[in-house]
Amino acid sequence: MANFEEKLTLQADSISEYLNAGKVDKRLQDIKVLMYHRILSENEYDNKHWTGVHVNHFEEHLKVLELFGFTPITFTDLRFFLTKDLELPRKPVIITFDDGYKDYYDLAHPLLMQYGMRAVVFAIGDRKIRENIWDDENIIERAPLMTDEELISIFDDGVEIGAHSYSHKPLTKITPAELEAEIFECKDSLEELLETDIHTFCYPYGLDNEEVQSVVKKSGFTFGCSVYNGPLQFGDSLFCIHRVTIKNGMGALGFALRILTPYEYLELGGSKVKKMIKNLINT
Repeated sequence: MANFEEKLTLQADSISEYLNAGKVDKRLQDIKVLMYHRILSENEYDNKHWTGVHVNHFEEHLKVLELFGFTPITFTDLRFFLTKDLELPRKPVIITFDDGYKDYYDLAHPLLMQYGMRAVVFAIGDRKIRENIWDDENIIERAPLMTDEELISIFDDGVEIGAHSYSHKPLTKITPAELEAEIFECKDSLEELLETDIHTFCYPYGLDNEEVQSVVKKSGFTFGCSVYNGPLQFGDSLFCIHRVTIKNGMGALGFALRILTPYEYLELGGSKVKKMIKNLINT
């Protein structure tokens, strides 16, 4: 297999710039990137924050993907497709998990393996951080993160590990020096742990701007994942990838609507309206 960097320049900002053909593969344009955080058991589920999805609901989501012929891929797969070293499935989708919680290892990972599916887990670079200390405990309770050994184990099973900054700081609200440290040191830490290159970055809180994206690009990443920011059509930006939020209480029907319809357009519109109303109230 040819060296990736010999075939793909990191100066391109969109998939269309990578492809020689004049027409972009529709499979790329139709890719949806799903965003999860925690997967919760029956005993943990009551009165949880929107980021916690019941394990039974998560299995329903996997069944819906299977029923409608979707194949979960990773950003690593996508990189090799762009260099013509790998073919995409007919209906690709990307499942991502932010923060690297231990319940991914305990609950989500076994189900993914059972269904023959893979995911992308965005982990914190500071491996001394053992729980979500960045969250307000009055809103989101403390939850353990995966250990080094657990992260290595899921990586060995085919899960792509991406970077989620060094210590989960809001990257648009820190100094340029702190910004570079959060991105570069995270990459170095995870690459040393896993003994592999890390090519995908996820912005904490979904906060990014041109400066943040520029540093992510400069540090050697190929992809940058946001939340509501970025073009709704996959591939129009590699460093501000829009993701579909999967929330607490979402069963099979709600999930199916998000993967089978242009739901992200409605979601983005609602987000913009909420922001406009908030700004109006605060003026």
